Amino acid sequence: MTPINYHPTDDALSKYVAGQYDTAFSLVLATHVSQCVKCQNTVALQQEVSGAALSEAKPVKMEMGALDLLERAETETRPIENVKTMIPKVRSKIFGIDVPAILSRYLDGDLDSIKWQRLSPSLKQHILLVNGKASARLLWMAPGKAVPAHGHSGEEMTMILSGGYYDGDEAYTQGDLHFADHKTPHVPVAMDDGPCLVISALDSPLIFSNAIPKLLQPFFKM
Repeated sequence: MTPINYHPTDDALSKYVAGQYDTAFSLVLATHVSQCVKCQNTVALQQEVSGAALSEAKPVKMEMGALDLLERAETETRPIENVKTMIPKVRSKIFGIDVPAILSRYLDGDLDSIKWQRLSPSLKQHILLVNGKASARLLWMAPGKAVPAHGHSGEEMTMILSGGYYDGDEAYTQGDLHFADHKTPHVPVAMDDGPCLVISALDSPLIFSNAIPKLLQPFFKM
């Protein structure tokens, strides 16, 4: 695996540990953390600090019902469980990568047998989950081909699983995490040496610059 150069911020990892991200973004972060020793260490430290703070906190009167407490407890502990599920991994023969266990849970079978939705001759996707306005998906880009120019009304978090892409002057390769929240259109372009496979989370529809992607947007859930 190539060296990882782009990571989530400490604030993003803190929100992840605290269970403040929804399932779509937590899945992308958990996938990155499972591959990144640097972020594993940061998460472990933040968990230790959070545990110490909880042990020193004074008891408070509970005002939520039992079902609310159970639901909240499940949400807040999920990131901690995700970080620890780095093994076993499932090998993808098609993409030549080890698929993290946390990601495998959301695949119908395995990565090599999932059903793809064709977006264009050079672009296809597989939606992993939809949670309200947020969604997570796998996106495949043919070598040297681009995602249509788009901006963002919300946040987009992308991790490269295989291959790589250019976005402006930046190059993102396997393991890197790319965070985008700008409205200025950008055009990710897959590198020429092979296809690019990513996992991406959105919390609002993309803002496409061209008419055709706009017309197809409701169908593709982007």
